[in-house]
Amino acid sequence: MRRTRVGGYRRVRKEKPASVAGGVTSGEELQYVDRTGSRERAARQIRLVDMARRLPQLVRRSVTLAWRTDRAAALGLLVCQAASGALQALGLLAVSGTITALLTGGDIYGRLLGAWPSVVLLAVAAGVRAALGIVVVWLSSRLGPQMSREAELRLLQAVTEVELTAYDAPGFTHRREAADRGAEIAQDLVGEGQDLIASLASLAAGAGVLTTLHPALLPLLALASLPQAVAQVGAARVRYLARLRAGGDYRLLSILRWHVCDRYAADQVRAGTMADFLIGRYRQITERINRADRRAADTGARMSAAGAVCGGLASTAVWVAVVWLLATGGMTVGHAGTAVFALQTVGTALRGLVAGGARIMRTGLYMDDWSEFLAEAGGFRMRRGDVVPAAPQEIRIQDLVFRYEEAAQDALRGVSFTLRRGEVIALVGYNGSGKTTLAKLLSGLYLPTTGTVTWDGVPTGDLDPQAMWAQVALVPQDYARWPLTARENITLGRPTEGGDDDVRDACARSGADEVIAELRAGLDTVLARDWLGGQELSGGQWQRIALTRAFHRRAGLLVLDEPTSALDPLGEHRIFAGLRESAATRAVVLITHRLTNVAVADRILVLDKGRVVQHGTFPELVAEPGMFRDLWAYQHTRETHRNEAGGPIVTEVVPLAPAVPLAPVDPADAPAPADRPVVTGTAALLVNDRGQYLLHLRDAHKEIHDPGTWSLPGGAPEPGESAHEAIARELCEEAGLAVPDLAPFVLLRRSGPDGVLRGHIQVFLGHWNGDAVALPLTEGVMLHWFDAGTLPRLTMCDWAAEAVRRHQDELCGAVEGARG
Repeated sequence: MRRTRVGGYRRVRKEKPASVAGGVTSGEELQYVDRTGSRERAARQIRLVDMARRLPQLVRRSVTLAWRTDRAAALGLLVCQAASGALQALGLLAVSGTITALLTGGDIYGRLLGAWPSVVLLAVAAGVRAALGIVVVWLSSRLGPQMSREAELRLLQAVTEVELTAYDAPGFTHRREAADRGAEIAQDLVGEGQDLIASLASLAAGAGVLTTLHPALLPLLALASLPQAVAQVGAARVRYLARLRAGGDYRLLSILRWHVCDRYAADQVRAGTMADFLIGRYRQITERINRADRRAADTGARMSAAGAVCGGLASTAVWVAVVWLLATGGMTVGHAGTAVFALQTVGTALRGLVAGGARIMRTGLYMDDWSEFLAEAGGFRMRRGDVVPAAPQEIRIQDLVFRYEEAAQDALRGVSFTLRRGEVIALVGYNGSGKTTLAKLLSGLYLPTTGTVTWDGVPTGDLDPQAMWAQVALVPQDYARWPLTARENITLGRPTEGGDDDVRDACARSGADEVIAELRAGLDTVLARDWLGGQELSGGQWQRIALTRAFHRRAGLLVLDEPTSALDPLGEHRIFAGLRESAATRAVVLITHRLTNVAVADRILVLDKGRVVQHGTFPELVAEPGMFRDLWAYQHTRETHRNEAGGPIVTEVVPLAPAVPLAPVDPADAPAPADRPVVTGTAALLVNDRGQYLLHLRDAHKEIHDPGTWSLPGGAPEPGESAHEAIARELCEEAGLAVPDLAPFVLLRRSGPDGVLRGHIQVFLGHWNGDAVALPLTEGVMLHWFDAGTLPRLTMCDWAAEAVRRHQDELCGAVEGARG
């Protein structure tokens, strides 16, 4: 479903770039654009009439939120304000009685005695009003913060219920931040609302008294207050518009403050000598905001001054009217005295009503951001089915198309495949090819634009989302580093029946047990250094915690997106060596750019620009021309040459030793013609049945040493002996073979920058009916040429035996090339 774009960020090119620190100029700058202009139009349309029309709505919203938050406090505030207004009216009547009694004829004692009841009533009313004022302050200070927390909770609830695609909608994050401001300012509604109600109560009390004194006084006073009302509403509108237009700049300042001050980027700010540049940019934006604020303040001040002058002239007319009424006998002296107090009360109430109304209107605009975002979030709210899934046995994608909001083209299109329980599928491709998006669709985090994604035949849109995600264990590229205890970081608030035993088992599988052992309080340690007793982890340690979360979660789908990017070789090997065990009870999706690691997958999908351009097993894809083979070559070759077809050439064959005749080969093992060299059987010296290395050079990654590993001496070659020959000789000695048996060896050296085997030497024994050769993997030569038939199943090289049978001709051609 498509939604109308209502805002977002865009880069705006400046015609005259402004200079910043160091003489550097900024060409383009991120600015927020309200594409519909709805918020500015709403602010521009604020007039006194609009305020009068909206005030009841805003007061009702304030009372509703207060009632939802704390009914007792809200009811207490309403009662206190109503009682205070009634007492104020009573006080004005007492003032009238007092003045009338004092101005009547008779001796002073009698007049004082006659005024005494009114004086007592006035004192009681004033005292009770003062006590009610204290109660109002207490209730307001108690209710206001609770209202903000309630508004924040409603905002959080709304955000967690939206579809993940909502975050891709232009302007969604900006409007959410504006809603944050509305939730924060919600507490001001209490004070402003009660000021408004108090002003209304005072106005009602004074208006009632004025009307009894003379009906013309109230309309005159209302007209006298009109200029100031117009001015204050206009000033409030100007201030809000200034804040609205600077909203993008305020967000930029917040982002810059974070990058300058936070520990995350502190080393890069210093190493990149960016401090002057960033502070200069901050100063540039600040100056722009200050100029806008000054313009708004000047405009508001001019409006207020004009309103005050007009209001003063109008008030003079009101007092002239009072004097005229007194002079013409239209009002007694006592009533005139009461009118003075009443006019002051009503004038103060009207000014308070206008000022309070303007403030609550401005707050109401911020609250509009909050309520409108809640409505928008409701439009993005997940509306899915209620089918509760079990761990999926089969996830099927059929004719999948997915496009992000406002994107010019599809992120994925025409994708179809099936993932089954117990299977590992790897997704490979260039950056931006759609791998992560496809993983999110498999997980039900996204729903397809067209096509279907089904779990055991049920579309993901028909599944209960919470129940579905309980069956998903996700390790994203950017994993969360929760400021919680190590235990809570692993269980994510969902402990299993096994308790800490399950946590420790998951830690052992990911290697996080070593991390937990070093923590001050073990699993109870808070993983945030800024908090009391907290500790910080390294990037690799955090990634182990993220992997532990996935292993601890009893989910039917495991998604690993670059799961070992921050791990050392041993940690990486530990994960992939145990991946097959994890896959036994789950469906596994693996995304990685380290192609050595995808050999563990049952199938590999190669994506390019949202399409699946290749699929197959590792030996199939690394053998056939195409994107996967190119990626493999790019990753394992420092100096990549091109062949006539444009593809990389990475194979170099060099002689290892003079030819040594071999014994005749059993025809059953050599189906190829007798005049060509043929592989008749091999033994791989790489891993044992537990996935441990069986070959390890002492001078490569000395920190890695597993029991059962062969640590070769790695000494200097003997006179006339090449480095390869020296390694082969030492290997023969370790294997108990005679040096003349050197010929059967095919030596493979791998020293590529990536993968669990980086820096290691792989040696395969191969019995040939031809010359012995060495094919050095200078950055990784085609490993699919070489047999590893004796390796146990489910190891990283279990593809080799099948591969050598498929590519016998290439292998023989390589040997013939070495001869000649």
